[in-house]
Order: sequence, then C-alpha cells, then structure tokens
Amino acid sequence: MKVISTVSTRKILKDQIYNVVKLANDPTDHKSGWIEISLNNLQLGRYKLSYFKPLDSEEFSIKTYQDPLLLKRSRVNFDAKITDLKVNDIVECINDSRYKYLVKGGKYRISEIDYGRDQFKLEGYDKWLVWTYWTFNILPLEESRRIKLDEIFNKPQFFGVEFKRKIEKKGNKNKLLIELLSKSISDRFRHSLSTVDWCIEKQGKVFDINKDDFSEILNMPLKDVLSIVD
Repeated sequence: MKVISTVSTRKILKDQIYNVVKLANDPTDHKSGWIEISLNNLQLGRYKLSYFKPLDSEEFSIKTYQDPLLLKRSRVNFDAKITDLKVNDIVECINDSRYKYLVKGGKYRISEIDYGRDQFKLEGYDKWLVWTYWTFNILPLEESRRIKLDEIFNKPQFFGVEFKRKIEKKGNKNKLLIELLSKSISDRFRHSLSTVDWCIEKQGKVFDINKDDFSEILNMPLKDVLSIVD
C-alpha cells in the first residue's frame, strides 16, 4: 500500500509517495490515527495519519493495515529471550557498533549456547556473545522456514562469521566512507584533527579503516562524490 504526504517534516517531503508499513485508523480508539512508513527500504518512523492521504482518494477508508513483508524486516522482537533459541538457529545482527566482524543485517548461525549466562557463539567465531534484543533479533518464523527449505533443496548457505574488514563487506565502500566523513565534518568535538583523522579516530575500530581507504574519494571531483551519494 502506498500513500502520499501532505506536509513536509525533518524526515518526510510533501507530495512524496511512501510505502505503508502499518497504520491505525479506528475513530473509536483514542490511540489510533497514526501511520508507519518507509522509503527505499528505510523505515522513517511513525506519524500522524493526517499527514498523509491515499493515492486515489482524500481520506482513508480502512481501519487497520500492515504489510507483513515490510514489518518482518523492521520489527525487533522485544520479547525475544535466549531461551527461545537453540543450536543451529539463525539470528540477525541489528546493531553492529560493538563488533568488528559482524555487520548490521548479517545473518549468523548459532553454534553454542550458555543459557545460564545468556551467552552464545556463532558459527566460525570462537567468542562468547551476550544476547540482547537490541543487538540481535530472532528471524521471523516464515523466513526461518524458507531458509531451512532452501538448505534442504538447494545449495546450503554460509551463515558463519567472515573475518574480513567490515568495510569490505559493504556493497558500496565509497558511499560508506562519504557517510562517515559527513559525520566527522559536522562533529563539533573534532578538536584539531583533520576530517579524515577524526573519522578514523571515531570509526576506525568499528570499520578498520585507514587513510589509504580515503585516497580514491579524496581525489574525486565534487560532482562525482555527490553522484555516489545520490
């Protein structure tokens, strides 16, 4: 389901079309009247329903709606506990800021579990990790079933940890570097360090980046840099 925005805010643009993740439009429920949207697979959060309208009418005729495909990729199971897991289950990393080799969105198979300490190990990674719902998420049941069926009827997939620099696992290395640099540029606490040096200081441990990684984009014309971002 798609909607069009009627206002502009910090994250949304007037007259832009968005995908609906979920909406509630029940006039008998005082907690209703909101909508969750996404654009290009990026979840933009929850807004007043009055900020949007359907593409083919002026007001919403349905009381509730949710897109199961969008929801399953955007929802964290806040009730998930390590006792819900077992060896060979696959979990998804949803926050990789603490880990050098795990990547956000990466799926990993559990090899060992210590229920008493709320810790587990991942395939190919000889380190105990603490289970927290804000770092790891249990895959939706239908996705877990699909993966198991794929492994039965097709070639088994690799769900172990790759010991490669995190930046090398990103689809567009230069785009990531530009995004990291932009944060460095706007950081008021950069001290006397250069933009690149501050970027390495703050993000180097996470992404294992160095000055050589920036050589290509630092020699690009501005229009080429902007084309990567766009």
